[in-house]
Order: sequence, then C-alpha cells, then structure tokens
Amino acid sequence: MKDRLPAIIACFILLGLVAITWWAAGYADRAFPVETQVAESREPDAWSGSFTMLQADADALPVTRLDGSEMRHYPHNGAYEISKPQLISQRPDSPRVIASSNTAWAYNNISLIHMLGEGHVHRFPTADSKALDISSEKLIVHPDEDIIETDEPAIVIQGDSRLVGEGMKYNNNTRKLEVYANSGVRIAPKDIPNSHNNSN
Repeated sequence: MKDRLPAIIACFILLGLVAITWWAAGYADRAFPVETQVAESREPDAWSGSFTMLQADADALPVTRLDGSEMRHYPHNGAYEISKPQLISQRPDSPRVIASSNTAWAYNNISLIHMLGEGHVHRFPTADSKALDISSEKLIVHPDEDIIETDEPAIVIQGDSRLVGEGMKYNNNTRKLEVYANSGVRIAPKDIPNSHNNSN
C-alpha cells in the first residue's frame, strides 16, 4: 500500500490540474467571448473584362442591353461597379434610348443603375418627335420602368430648343420629360411642347 501511495497522490494531483485547466478555459470563454462573425469583405469577389448583359421581356425579346469595358461584383452589397457603361433600351412600343457615362454602379440585380461622370442620354427621333439629348454628371436609371432621372444639373436639347435645370425625369414609356428648377430655357417656336416642363 505504501508503494502505491505516491502513484495515487500523483493521480489526484493530475486530476486536480485537469479540473483547474477546464475551469480556467471556461472562465476565459465567459470573460472574453470570441468574435464568431468574420468581417465581411468589401473586396470584389468576381470581375470581368469587356461584357454584354441582356434583359428580355415576357416574350423573350431583348429589351435592355448593358455593355461595359470592365465589371466588378462586391458581395457585401451585391453591387456591380462598371467602367465605360452603355445602356440601350429597345422596347417594342417605345423609342430607342442609349445612355452612357464614365462609370456606373448597378444594384438590385441591375434594376437600379447610377451612371456617374459625363452622363449622356440620346433618345432617337420618332414619327412625331425629334431626337432628345440629356446631359448630366449623374443619371439614375430604372431599366424595368424605362425611366431616367437626376437630382443634379441637367441640360436637355431637342431640336433647336434647350432647357437647363436642377434635376429632371424622363419617362420613355409616356415620352414625358420633366425639368425642375429651370435656370435657362430657349424654346424654338417649331419645338414648343404643351408646357415648358414637358416634352413629347
């Protein structure tokens, strides 16, 4: 029995050390909780060179085309950053429209596009309306609704008429143009619309 006593004492000491270690580890976890969430990356997770994206209507006809020289996707907000974007709207019952800018950010599966830097819109002429050109440093495009707007200064030219305003909205479905806070208006007699803020 005396020969076994040191071994028994050693076992008790070892068990005590294990218990103390277990308690200390549990206390550390409670006192200093480990951050389990990994910081969300704000770096692009996908990118592309020159690209073309097409959107079709219910009849499988392409109605919107988006081209760019580069595209990067950001997972933290699902946005696409696009270089040299060109957006073409070609719906069967509406005039053809081309919008371009230096860069763009597309959100919500390309249902909202912010076109930034030297933004330009060209709406092709129709049987009863001249071509329409809009210039602004910022264009907000809603491809599904075929609407383009801005809250920044915009210049609108149609025929020999010219409008300058702080903000504008153009609906390509209704052909309605609204120019807000007009700061300069020159309407040629042959281009006179129903009102200074609307153009058909």
